[in-house]
Amino acid sequence: MLEARTLLLEIYAAGLAAVHGEQAVYQVLVVKGQRQPTHVVAIGKAAEAMFGGAMRYFHNDLSSNLQSSLIITKHGHISASFVAAVSGVSDQVQVLEAAHPVPDASSLQAGQALLNYLAQLPEQANLLFLLSGGASSLVEVLADDWSLEKLQTKTQE
Repeated sequence: MLEARTLLLEIYAAGLAAVHGEQAVYQVLVVKGQRQPTHVVAIGKAAEAMFGGAMRYFHNDLSSNLQSSLIITKHGHISASFVAAVSGVSDQVQVLEAAHPVPDASSLQAGQALLNYLAQLPEQANLLFLLSGGASSLVEVLADDWSLEKLQTKTQE
C-alpha cells in the first residue's frame, strides 16, 4: 500500500509542477520559439512565477529582449529572490502590489498603472500578457457610476 501512496504523491507533485506558472509560460514560449523584443505584463497571484518563466526563456538575451514589463500581484507575493533576479534589469521592470481578494485603493492605482503602461507602448509592440487568478481584484478601473465602496460590497456578496 505504501508504494501506491508514494506513486500517487509523485504523480500529484508532477502534475503541480507541470502547471506551475513559471513552467507553463516557459514551455509555451519554447514552443513558440521566437526571441524578439517583447513587453511583458503579468497580473495575478502567480505573476511572479509567470514572469519568471518569461525571464527563464529570455535568459541569455534578457536585457535586449525584455523591453519593459509591468508585474501586478497580491501584497506580500514578491519574494526576495525575485527582486534579486530582476535587479540587473530593474529599470525595465515595474512591480506593483495590490489588494486581494477585496479590491482597495491599491487595486485602482494598479488599474490606472496598467492603462498608462499600455497607452505608452508603441503601436506594433510585441506584448506578452500573462493573467492568473486574482487579477480581477488586483487591477480595477471603475465605471463612472461605481464607487470603490460599491465594488467592495459587491465583491464580498
